Amino acid sequence: MMNSKPAKTLSCPNTRLSLHDGDPLPDPHGYRSLVDALHYLTFTRPDISFSVHQVCQYMSTPTTIHLVTTKRILRYLCGTLFHGIAFTLGPLTLSTYTDADWILAFTSLQPPLLWCDDVSALTIASNPVFHARTKHIEVDLIVNFVSTIDQLADIFTKSLPTQRFLDLQHNLTVSVPTIEGG
Repeated sequence: MMNSKPAKTLSCPNTRLSLHDGDPLPDPHGYRSLVDALHYLTFTRPDISFSVHQVCQYMSTPTTIHLVTTKRILRYLCGTLFHGIAFTLGPLTLSTYTDADWILAFTSLQPPLLWCDDVSALTIASNPVFHARTKHIEVDLIVNFVSTIDQLADIFTKSLPTQRFLDLQHNLTVSVPTIEGG
């Protein structure tokens, strides 16, 4: 796949995979191995998370369409080979973006900052009466509004048009390292 034409994005917008599209792969072992490797890569390449999790859903009975979709992820990676997140030492603050109206329970010294584009979820989180009635909100949150245009979580929850994907990828700080002397 190194010599294949790079893809600008991971998938076409609004693409939906199905269990019944395509022919079953005669030997799914290679597909599973490839998808496992891509899943591991999502730690430093969060921009591929949505697409990788889509193909992960078909590990038990992959088809030719699922393999083509997985190869498109590889073509995208070929074109963005040096992109990634560099983990460095420093102070850590948890700030999240979400399209959902819930958060997983955990302990922290400071309340987490949640950026949400769902006005009804913001109303529930900021109203102490509703907050007390909502069983699934068990931690104190600082919930702020973020416009849909600035919602970083979209890159993890849906296939996007090319320019929107590239904008969000840039905002994730999935960066290209500078190479000295070249």
